[in-house]
Amino acid sequence: ALECYLSACKINPKYPASYNNIGNAYTKMGNSKEAVRGYRKALKLNPRFAEAHQNLSLCIKYTKNNKHFIDMKNLNENSTLNEKDMCRLKFALAKAYEDIGILEKAFEYYLQGNRLRKKLLGYNFDRDEKLFLRLKDNQENLHRTPSMKPEIKGSSIPIFIVGMPRSGTTLVEQII
Repeated sequence: ALECYLSACKINPKYPASYNNIGNAYTKMGNSKEAVRGYRKALKLNPRFAEAHQNLSLCIKYTKNNKHFIDMKNLNENSTLNEKDMCRLKFALAKAYEDIGILEKAFEYYLQGNRLRKKLLGYNFDRDEKLFLRLKDNQENLHRTPSMKPEIKGSSIPIFIVGMPRSGTTLVEQII
C-alpha cells in the first residue's frame, strides 16, 4: 500500500489524502517518525484536513506551545467544517488537552466529539435498549428449548463473546 501511495504522490504531489494515507501506512508499520511527516505534509497542503489532524494527534505528545495544538485550536474557533470533520477535530483536541494535563478540557472535547459521532451514526439509545431487552427475554426461551443445548464432549466448552463496538470484546477474546 505504501508504494501505491508514494506513486500517487508522484502523480499528484498536491493531493493531501495521499500523504495522509502514507502516514497511515507508516503508522501500521510502526514508523511514527515517517507517519508524522506524512500527516504534516497533508496538513501543509490542506490545513483544514481534519482526518490528518486526528491522525497526527495520535502520533505525538503535546505541550501547551505545540504548533499543531495551536493550529487545531484556531481551526476549531474559526472554522466552518462539516460535522464529520468537526467530530475528528474535537477528538484530536481532546487528545491534545489530555497530553497537556488539562483533563476538564479534554473531557469536554471528548463529549463534543462523541455527541457528533452519535449524530453522524444515527445512534439511538432507546433502540439499543429495546434490542437488549428483547435479547434478554429471548435468552430465557433458549434455556427451555432442549434442541438448542449443544452436546459438549470432552473438556472443551465453547465461549461466545458478545459486545458492542469499542466495548472491549476483542481484549476479552485475547485474554481467554
